[in-house]
Amino acid sequence: MMTRWKLTKLEILYRQSWLFGWQLNGPQPASPLPIFVDPWKGNPQNGALIAQGTLPFPLSSEPFARFNWIRDLRDYGGSRARMTARTLILRWLAEHKDWSPVAWRPDIIATRLTNLCLTYGWFGESADEDFQHQLKQMMAVQFRCLSLDWQRLTSPFDQLVALTGLVTGQVALNIPLQAVKGAKDINALLDLIIPKV
Repeated sequence: MMTRWKLTKLEILYRQSWLFGWQLNGPQPASPLPIFVDPWKGNPQNGALIAQGTLPFPLSSEPFARFNWIRDLRDYGGSRARMTARTLILRWLAEHKDWSPVAWRPDIIATRLTNLCLTYGWFGESADEDFQHQLKQMMAVQFRCLSLDWQRLTSPFDQLVALTGLVTGQVALNIPLQAVKGAKDINALLDLIIPKV
């Protein structure tokens, strides 16, 4: 379970406690999330199935936790697909608000944050304020967790994925890495990752 990243049993227990959740709290992003141009395409056939209520994988699975499926809904198109994306995002947030070793693994958090940022202009910009607030709050908490744990990943490729999520998250949320406990500044992150590639 922990072969892709290093955590001791004590560290796992700590992450499952309320103290870790408290450690991840901090100021929430006040400004609206920026709109990015997403260079990747989704699969509209999968999007049609998801919009009709057929998930290609369980809500609790690793593939679902990456949120790549948002692109499938986007490329299928329509307001029903947009509402389905919002509903599934809120449902996933409700079921995974607490730390777990799979959904909160740094490379998965990074992929999820990147996907949310890149597709936000489609599913989130027109959403109500309550949805946007919940989304930004979750993204900020997971960004802080990612900044604490990304160096625990054992693979240089996974660390590069995590770095991408950190950079994208910092731009979107405008949370300086220096303000996050245990984080390095961007230049230090790049110095650690680039030589390994």
